[in-house]
Amino acid sequence: PALIPNTHYTSSSYQCSIMKTLDASYNHHSNPLPLQEQQFRILSLQRPSFCPLPGPGPGQGPGRNDVILNPYSKTGYTCFDNENSNNNTVKDNIIGYENSGFVEADCSNVNGKWEVFNCSDAEAFYRHEADTSDLEMLASWWSPTCCSTKEEIQQYWYEEKRERRELSRTNVIIEGVMGWISTIASSIFIWMLRRSHDGFSTTQNRVLLCLCMSDIIYSFQFLTFGMMAHKALDYTAWNARGNMATCQ
Repeated sequence: PALIPNTHYTSSSYQCSIMKTLDASYNHHSNPLPLQEQQFRILSLQRPSFCPLPGPGPGQGPGRNDVILNPYSKTGYTCFDNENSNNNTVKDNIIGYENSGFVEADCSNVNGKWEVFNCSDAEAFYRHEADTSDLEMLASWWSPTCCSTKEEIQQYWYEEKRERRELSRTNVIIEGVMGWISTIASSIFIWMLRRSHDGFSTTQNRVLLCLCMSDIIYSFQFLTFGMMAHKALDYTAWNARGNMATCQ
């Protein structure tokens, strides 16, 4: 969600750079961990994720490979031990889960820290640190909210970024109109220079010619009204209809 900044929504080069790093960014395990936690997770047992879920099979709804983890979804709140927060493992810090009926008042009574547990953290905890006896219970809590089809994840982001997409639409239209005005104005100015008495023979007119050409080249990126942006970014970039070839 933090991949898109608050400005420059319509820059094609920026949106293309997002597409080139999207897969790496989607993999939450690429985030750096503290050295002690890295060592612990390397030594600990790595279990399979609770996603994907077994499906009924071809032709009967989503299959096993169709359901994946949505790392940015939320599992709910978890109460963490505030006094022993420097422990190497998440398991040692957890006091109670919202899913088990633990509420914020209970957490406050034991001087705990009531925080959101997102699906990326939940999946990492499930695979590396959770007790074996708790796996079935944790999977039953977290699978319904964390495991989704690709279409559901796309719809999740489409709704999540609705406000930003509307702002992107306004920016794209304004920049596109201004780009066309600038291009037409610079082209007319070049024509006027060419028709002038001195033409392009003077240094001044040549400098003006270069300025006009630079303006046309710069404005070209806005003339398509955002259509060159990769279509996979349509959840946040209005009118995105391109592919990786148009991003180059």
